[in-house]
Amino acid sequence: MKSQFHIYLLLAASILLTGFTAVLISMGATRKAENTQSLIRSYDVIESTTQLWSNLQDAETGQRGYMLTGNNEYLEPYNSSLWEIDLELSRLKSLTDDNPLQQGIIQNRLVPLIGKKRTELELSITQFQRSGSEAALTIMKTDQGKLTMDTLRTVIQNIKAQEEQLQKERTSELEKAYYTYNMISFAGLFVIGFTMMIAVLTIRKKSKENRHLMALEVENNRKLIRLNEKEVKLRMDISKFMGNAAHDLRSPLNAINSINELMKMDAYQLSEEHREFLDFISESTSQMSALINNLLEVNKFEEGSLAVTPEHIDIHALLKTLIFGHETATRRKNIKIKSDSDFEGRTVYTDKGIFVQIADNLISNAIKYSPLGKKVEIYLKEDITGFRLTVTDQGEGISETDMPRLYRRYQTLSTRPTAGEKSTGLGLSIVKELVDLIGGTIDVKSVHDIGTTFSVLFPNIPVTEDETCGIREIQVQN
Repeated sequence: MKSQFHIYLLLAASILLTGFTAVLISMGATRKAENTQSLIRSYDVIESTTQLWSNLQDAETGQRGYMLTGNNEYLEPYNSSLWEIDLELSRLKSLTDDNPLQQGIIQNRLVPLIGKKRTELELSITQFQRSGSEAALTIMKTDQGKLTMDTLRTVIQNIKAQEEQLQKERTSELEKAYYTYNMISFAGLFVIGFTMMIAVLTIRKKSKENRHLMALEVENNRKLIRLNEKEVKLRMDISKFMGNAAHDLRSPLNAINSINELMKMDAYQLSEEHREFLDFISESTSQMSALINNLLEVNKFEEGSLAVTPEHIDIHALLKTLIFGHETATRRKNIKIKSDSDFEGRTVYTDKGIFVQIADNLISNAIKYSPLGKKVEIYLKEDITGFRLTVTDQGEGISETDMPRLYRRYQTLSTRPTAGEKSTGLGLSIVKELVDLIGGTIDVKSVHDIGTTFSVLFPNIPVTEDETCGIREIQVQN
């Protein structure tokens, strides 16, 4: 056991180290990618400033060529350069949107200077077209265009110089990121490999121990067979004992309940605290009675002695009685019961005991798993093949993982009673077995935080001549 614990511990450590290393590698990779992207952006900014300056020079060259020759062919590169200047300026703004200093220089100095230069170029060309080359040359001789270009060169070089400094810093950060990333990767792989090696050695040691244990397995299997035979006999004895005990418990429980009901008749003479005690006794005896009934049903299934005994019953009145039996629980949880029936004043031919067990379990569960102040709806509706009992609560609902285990005995589901009530895990399994016994069907629909609906179809049982004189028994094969 100790060796096995060490194996699990080493494997768990390996998994944790793998996960931790993966996180560190992921963080390193992210940082590396961010630094790489920043470095690429610096290269793009430098390339953009160089291209912008080249476009400005091309625009000025086109202007001078047109004014010196009067040839319109020079206007084509001039106009193209102006369009590319706008495009490159927009690109430069986008590339430096994470750098407030560069953005300030571009907006406050570069953009106005480029606008000024464009105005000078357009003015000289317009003057040339209107008044001839002499007027245009007069503008050019003022050296205003040269001064603007010199200033533009200085501003662009300043932007470029700052970006080159950023480029150096980002290159250094990228190198550190690569170094950190590689160190984490190598260190993580080394630790994982070392841990896995220890785990493998431990597993090999455990394997040797297992071979020794396997030698004892045959003998243990023989013992298990003998124990299994004893267990079968013990289960039969326990089943018999449970049946007897449940029957024996009914008498004192009924006595307690009867005395409690008598005391309730004089409840107006008691204090509020004592009346609460009486309600608590009623609820406790009801729960105990339900548990005894469930145990008896399980015992009948185990023995294969459960029988279907149909009779004509006033099912509407019977349902009202069952609902009234849960009055203490509904009052304590402030739950409103809404019920409706198609059978008022009519009888149905079915097994009374089975109906009571099914309805009582479903109603009890609906109340048990409903939050305080909610509503439980109970309907008895006529169906073409019989009649249908539907019970709907407004509880948490049944999870998808619990659905396959819903009708198994002694199952503990993830949904818990809302007021600390006890659950034996027998109720729904008994409901399902009883529904199968009478040839009915049970359906469940559940929505998280909306509620759950159980719908049971009780099939029509034909009334024969023999059944009017006696009962029809269906033996359950164990």
